Amino acid sequence: TRAINMTREVINVTKKDVKIYIPIILLTLIQFYIGLLSILFIDYVKSYLNLSSTATSWILIFPLMIGLSLGTYFLKITNKKIGRGTIISIGTLLFGLTILLLGIFSEILTAKMALKTITLLASTFVGISAVLISVHARTILQEHTPENMLGRVFALVTVAASAAIPVPILLVALITEKVNTGYIFLGFGVFSLMLAALLKKVLNNHIH
Repeated sequence: TRAINMTREVINVTKKDVKIYIPIILLTLIQFYIGLLSILFIDYVKSYLNLSSTATSWILIFPLMIGLSLGTYFLKITNKKIGRGTIISIGTLLFGLTILLLGIFSEILTAKMALKTITLLASTFVGISAVLISVHARTILQEHTPENMLGRVFALVTVAASAAIPVPILLVALITEKVNTGYIFLGFGVFSLMLAALLKKVLNNHIH
């Protein structure tokens, strides 16, 4: 009963403030997208780049780490110069464009070397966008959550992110049997851009 009451209390605090539930949604989506891309890339490097599955480590993970570092550096040099809402909007837009363009190029390019280069760049930009979104989302969440609820709310973030992990596995298993990976990138790129446009309106009104 105590656990149920605590859960209700967290949900009530969360759903009442856009500055709390929007960051939670963003952090969950980041976890979902990273999981989705990790799985899709295994098929992508084999089908489109003619590489082994183990190549995912250097064509995805290494440039992703570089992107995370570059994103952190960007946040450092723009500290307090650009609003947090604007940074998150830039991150979601960059993410959507990156995935969309990767999908387009994977379907129209036949030169493997060019596609490998684009893939490395895409992985880097995904890392940059992940930092731009997640760092400020966590900061906003921490600033606007009541201090006595902070631990519980971040526990909710952990649970939501953990719940998002198996979803890409099931989703990819259902989709990849019928649709090429490139078209899946296209679809999620378009969805991400639509989400970015929606977020921009919400962030401009509530988060600066």
